[in-house]
Amino acid sequence: MASIEIKTETFDGSDCTLTDGDLNRVLTLGNTNLTVSEGFLVFVNGLYYTTGTDYTVVHADTSTAITFLVAMYDDSAITVVYYQTDMQSITLPADLSTKIQDVVNIIDDNGESATLKRKTTVTGTMGEVVSETNTDYTINWLRQDITNKDRNIHEMGLAIPGNIKAFLYPWYTEDITGQSGTLIPQTGDIIEDDEGKLWRMEQI
Repeated sequence: MASIEIKTETFDGSDCTLTDGDLNRVLTLGNTNLTVSEGFLVFVNGLYYTTGTDYTVVHADTSTAITFLVAMYDDSAITVVYYQTDMQSITLPADLSTKIQDVVNIIDDNGESATLKRKTTVTGTMGEVVSETNTDYTINWLRQDITNKDRNIHEMGLAIPGNIKAFLYPWYTEDITGQSGTLIPQTGDIIEDDEGKLWRMEQI
C-alpha cells in the first residue's frame, strides 16, 4: 500500500560539505523514500529559506541533496521538513509551501506566544497506567472570538461548542518549541495564554 509520510530532520551547518562560510555547501537528507517539492520547507536559524534564491534541491528516493546558494556557517541550525512517499509521483497543491508559509506569517504578525501543554500516558498490557509525562512547548498562535456564524454552525450540529477559535502552525519545529522533535498540535492539548488562562483544543 502506498504511503506518504511527513518527516523533520535537524542539522548543523557543519553537516554540509565544504567549509565554514562557503557558498554551494551541500546537505544530504536521510530520506528513505522519494521527497517532493511541495511541502518541502527549509529553515536556517529559524528563518524560512526560499528555493531558487537561498537553496536548490535534487529530490531522490534516498539521500535528497540540498545545495545552499548563500553562505552557510558551521554553527547554523538547519531544520528541514518534507514529505516522502513510496509512490513514483504524489499530487499535492501546487503552492502548498507558499500557503503554509503565508499561514505562519499571519500568525507571527497578528498572534502571540503561548505554551502548549501535552500529557503523554503509557499504559500496560492490561490497560493500567504505567507512567505519565507532561511536556511544555513554546508556540505562536492566533485566537479570535466566536462569531454568530460559528454559533449557527454549532446549532446545525456541524461543530462542537467553544469559547474561541485558534489558528496554529501545521507543525512546530524544535527551534520554536524548545523541545526535541516536531510538534503537531492535536485535540486534547492544553494551551496556556500570556495571561495564564488555560484552553483545551478541540477540532471543529
